Amino acid sequence: MTADPITEPMNMPQNQDPNDLLIASEKAADAPIRAEYVEGTMIVPPQPDDHHNDAAAESCFQLRSAGFPLAGLGSGYRVAGPEGTRSLIVPDFCVRRRKPTEPDEAYRRAHRGRLR
Repeated sequence: MTADPITEPMNMPQNQDPNDLLIASEKAADAPIRAEYVEGTMIVPPQPDDHHNDAAAESCFQLRSAGFPLAGLGSGYRVAGPEGTRSLIVPDFCVRRRKPTEPDEAYRRAHRGRLR
């Protein structure tokens, strides 16, 4: 990607769910966006182009071919700490340490598509 992501510091009330803010931002946008929340900052990365998508897919394919069957594409993840949600991210590809369990899937359904 050649463009820098758009970042905007947020002063969120302590009881505000970052997921609600991201959903509202996505609804308000003129074009589809993939907003993320990283340690108190909302980030809107630039739209990936075809070369970027090819590289992500090829990386995933190579990892799977090398024996990492849990390499995947397109999942959203929540990173939490003792103070609550620290990040809501959508990586281009990932390598998980285990398959999601039924409690993980129930959490994902309850939290709008974000795994923990």
